[in-house]
Amino acid sequence: MTYSADTLANLVRDAEIDPSVYTDPEIFELEMERIYDRAWLLVGHESQIPTPGSYVTTSAGRHPIVLLRDQTGMVRAFLNRCAHRGARLCSQDRGRATSFVCPYHGWVFGTDGELKSLPAPEEFGPDFHFQDWGLRPVAALDAYRGFVFVRHAEEGPPLNEFIGDIKTSIDDLVDRAPDGEVEICPVPARHRYRGNWKLSFENLNDAHHARIAHATSVKAASRVIADLGAEGRHPALGILKANGMPISQFGQLDMVTAPFGHSFIFGFIDGQRKSAFPAAYESAMTERKGTDEAERILSVNRHLSLIYPSATIQGRFQTMRLIQPIRHDLTESVGYVFKLKGAPPEVFEEALHYFHVSLSPLSPVLSDDMALYEGMQTQNTSRLAGRLPAKRWLGAEGRETRNAEPATSEAYIRNQFASWTSYMCGAP
Repeated sequence: MTYSADTLANLVRDAEIDPSVYTDPEIFELEMERIYDRAWLLVGHESQIPTPGSYVTTSAGRHPIVLLRDQTGMVRAFLNRCAHRGARLCSQDRGRATSFVCPYHGWVFGTDGELKSLPAPEEFGPDFHFQDWGLRPVAALDAYRGFVFVRHAEEGPPLNEFIGDIKTSIDDLVDRAPDGEVEICPVPARHRYRGNWKLSFENLNDAHHARIAHATSVKAASRVIADLGAEGRHPALGILKANGMPISQFGQLDMVTAPFGHSFIFGFIDGQRKSAFPAAYESAMTERKGTDEAERILSVNRHLSLIYPSATIQGRFQTMRLIQPIRHDLTESVGYVFKLKGAPPEVFEEALHYFHVSLSPLSPVLSDDMALYEGMQTQNTSRLAGRLPAKRWLGAEGRETRNAEPATSEAYIRNQFASWTSYMCGAP
């Protein structure tokens, strides 16, 4: 089927979504071309490549890339593909190198991407010029406070415009470091689910599902806390219990939607945690930032932020999740946790508890979500599947660029599909 702009727009009209946007392989291919090849994508953090020659391999959309720091200290990103026959150039997740050698025919590339040498170059003839056969760089690369974004399209909005309000979510994470810097832990938590990439983005700001979808883990955590009393005040248990907050309380939180499909929820959802931050951490923040600024930073009350279409950020618990589509019905999620430089160890320990409860493949919360994603993917393939409404709090949106509404609204889904339609129908 050939999808015209009108046909694509009709798939998401009137806050009702045609299930084919999740199940049609042709639509997925268009998304990869028109969204993931045109939008800014969060791919990593500069602390992953701290010294000249250090590198990590990752994906930007469906394109494997090498993110590295060259010998001059500049951050670069290249397709992870030899310019000769297209072999995968680098197979390690991370490392340090002064050059990259193709495992197929031995072409050697510098960290600047230039072709340095190859066996028997004379066999290519007099018209072969080394400068014509370097690694292919991404079309655009930029960073905000250490978070690295790439774009495959030459044309498009600058990064500062694209992230807009979502910059404040990155600020929320980095500002919490007493020394003003964060450092990523190099080993991520990976999982895959058999479902469409959009299902993640439509779930992760869904305050309405938590107490229902995660009822089993809420009950288990509540029982353990009750049995152990004061000894049951473990951060992981509090995070699990948080999902049981009544919908009326979730509805009192605020949601913000922003251009380009981004959104975030205000509200610290952690099982009604009442204890203060560690005294040593508060002291470090006050010493380095001053009393007023430390209080402002620690009072920010924000939950998960969605950076459409590639990532999520959780500032309070120092985590980042990269969403990497593989097929229309297969998605990989890669989770990272950060250390706050200058913070005492117990701050990182608490972040690890959140990380394991929320992003680990062994998490009971995550397993609930993956089961739902896979069930929705299967059911939406039925020829009897009808359109899916995203109408909670429809009509409550404001008229400003930045809209605030109840956290139980589905405005963030409507906002994502407004961006989806813009990309898919040709707008930058």
